[in-house]
Amino acid sequence: MEKLDQLKVSVALRNVEDAASRDDKVSLARQLRDLRLLMTEAGAIYPSMICPIDYLPHKSWNYKCNDCGANECKLWREYQACNLLCANCVEKRTKRKLDPERLHSIEWWIAAIPDEEGNGYWGYTSVPEAGVRWWNNLPTTL
Repeated sequence: MEKLDQLKVSVALRNVEDAASRDDKVSLARQLRDLRLLMTEAGAIYPSMICPIDYLPHKSWNYKCNDCGANECKLWREYQACNLLCANCVEKRTKRKLDPERLHSIEWWIAAIPDEEGNGYWGYTSVPEAGVRWWNNLPTTL
């Protein structure tokens, strides 16, 4: 049973990677997340066996720096606001260098991680693990 369940997860993950459109990827990623959750709850697989999938923020998000237009990189937002800035622009604004050990927050600027439904950004302590992995995998600067 366990080998079959692992095979199902592997096939579902491959389907996500091969999906032609972003909408297909979002749909398949959510199906895979649900399948993994059910299998974990049933004891068929353990959380340590679950390989990470890409975090897919809502397609309507315009995830780019408001000052310089940089995109496809880590962005920060001011606490309780939605003004997005890249690393270079946050350094200019705060007049402080980034600390590689504390990238998730710079003074009042926190990691800008959009939710999957397009409703806003995750609160600093509420970001799901997949969202943190997505943000951590983005380049810090371009």
